[in-house]
Amino acid sequence: MIAINCMTIVHKLHLYIPARGLQGRALWDVTHATLVSQITYASSSWRGFIKAEETARLNAILSKARRFGYLPTDFQPLDNLLDASDESHFTSTRYNPQHVVHQSPTT
Repeated sequence: MIAINCMTIVHKLHLYIPARGLQGRALWDVTHATLVSQITYASSSWRGFIKAEETARLNAILSKARRFGYLPTDFQPLDNLLDASDESHFTSTRYNPQHVVHQSPTT
């Protein structure tokens, strides 16, 4: 399901980007805000449950985005992207004293 949504995003980028004249960093920012955020959203919960075929599809989508110039050529592979997302979520939870995990229940 994630791969289908991501392919739709790449298709829309392919249709609308040339008309807008975006390129370089601005194009990468739009792609990151749409495609990459779709992939990394809640990845901690689904990552261990997807099949190898789905992982291959997501890698192919990222490769296509690189090939079209929607992402930099040195953009990280899927595994690194998901690892970074997990680390970011863990760090923000761990070091935020206001996070609900750190709140002790009142008795």
